[in-house]
Amino acid sequence: MILNEIFYGILSIMIRARGYYEGYKRNRYTPIHIIVQDPSSRMFVAEIDLPATRLPIRIILYISTQDWYMTPSKIEPKINKVHRYRRKYSESPADTYIAIVSKRATSGAEKLSNRSGVPHRTPKKVRKDMAKYFSKRFNGLLASLRGRRVFGELVYLIYILQELARYYGYEVPEVIGDPIELQRYAEQGFILPETGPPPPAG
Repeated sequence: MILNEIFYGILSIMIRARGYYEGYKRNRYTPIHIIVQDPSSRMFVAEIDLPATRLPIRIILYISTQDWYMTPSKIEPKINKVHRYRRKYSESPADTYIAIVSKRATSGAEKLSNRSGVPHRTPKKVRKDMAKYFSKRFNGLLASLRGRRVFGELVYLIYILQELARYYGYEVPEVIGDPIELQRYAEQGFILPETGPPPPAG
């Protein structure tokens, strides 16, 4: 299933991180909100809430399971549909990723979708987009924190972005190797080195 191919990694990592984060915060944490998952309309809308982050990540996808090529005439109504869903959920700010996902498209359909602001993506390209996005956020976060003492929710954000980037195939530094240590690092803090795991907190 195309949706599993795209979204399973995010779902599994966020669910795994939820248990560790709830233990630290001592209250319920819902990392993923599935807003729309409608087989009849082919639309999927979800939001991801990351620790220590103001804006959620909003994913809006039209997912086609057909094997035929998307042509300009076939892709245009799907572009309009994605735009409608984007406007529907635009009242609350978010870091938004939108796409029409199918196995193949003609060059004309690709050009039309790119001009519209709703790009066509194969499942493989969506995974590449996810890898690029999460690795960029992870590396940017490390650069902003390098040499500083890290504690609290930032520890969980580092771990989640690290695991997401790695799942989607990017080689990024392993800052936190064992998630069992997350709560200790969050409570005691550590100085973030350039690479490698943090030193024992103490």
